[in-house]
Amino acid sequence: MQSPVASPADSAPDSLPTASADIELRYEDLTQDGQLKITRLLQALGVASFGKLWVHHPLVQTMGSGIMPILTRLSLSTEAASTMLGSKLQAVGRMELAHEANAQQEVQSLLLNMSADVYATLGRSFGPQPEGAGQRVLIGRAFGEHTFTRPFAPAGQRKVLAFDVPGQPAVPPARAERRQLAHVLAPQPDDQFLDAAFVTDPAPWAFGMVHTDHNQHVNSLVYGTLFEDAVLRRLAHHGVDTRLHAAHLDLVYRKPCFAGQRVICHLRAFRNGARVGAVGWVAPEGAPLEKAHTGLRLELRTAPSPR
Repeated sequence: MQSPVASPADSAPDSLPTASADIELRYEDLTQDGQLKITRLLQALGVASFGKLWVHHPLVQTMGSGIMPILTRLSLSTEAASTMLGSKLQAVGRMELAHEANAQQEVQSLLLNMSADVYATLGRSFGPQPEGAGQRVLIGRAFGEHTFTRPFAPAGQRKVLAFDVPGQPAVPPARAERRQLAHVLAPQPDDQFLDAAFVTDPAPWAFGMVHTDHNQHVNSLVYGTLFEDAVLRRLAHHGVDTRLHAAHLDLVYRKPCFAGQRVICHLRAFRNGARVGAVGWVAPEGAPLEKAHTGLRLELRTAPSPR
């Protein structure tokens, strides 16, 4: 199964403006066979969608009044294509402002949805070159859903339901629907679960300052990195060869975590065709699913045999 980067509701219309930006590859961004590590794809949204589109939009001035687009969902997918150290990645980004309405058609959130396609030069730093080396190929896709909020306002004053910027609509006309925790954890067609139910990862996640960012909470990518570690441990328990690449990662952020906090990861491993992976959720010890901070789905594909 090839998981979509986003649900149909998240698809960026072709009419949206685009912007391109280069991403410098770091040594630690590539695996031993030259494939891009999945969490690096988030940078594409930063340099292209945020750095070239959002910063020039009139609504960016709302940040001066404490309104910020906070990441509430992230979906990343990589292709089975290798590239070389020293290459530059090219990100082609899009963005769309939208609103979500409840069953009574009342606005319940304002959204900034961003997507990016990431391209690279096909090749390999060491060993024989792949067929088609030197061509520009798609290497990954990223989608980020951001909900406008006042993160540093007192509780009860953080929700943003309308903008107040001259020349801009109070509510963006485009409609979108946020994906909820249950959507990420729900079985997908052809999932064959290796675990009868969710199991607890033996390694608690203890957050330190190294896991935080300027938004005063644990950085969004930390959850994906720690979850991949947990999934590999679980797959190894089932005897699966862990020479695997992360192919698709979907995260829903319900509530932030903070430095000094300790949470537990609950996960359920599966096979789906040629892929393996797990769904999972993260919450304080003893807390039920309804109190989860984050829900995740990770799919992995087998690494090519070394030659």
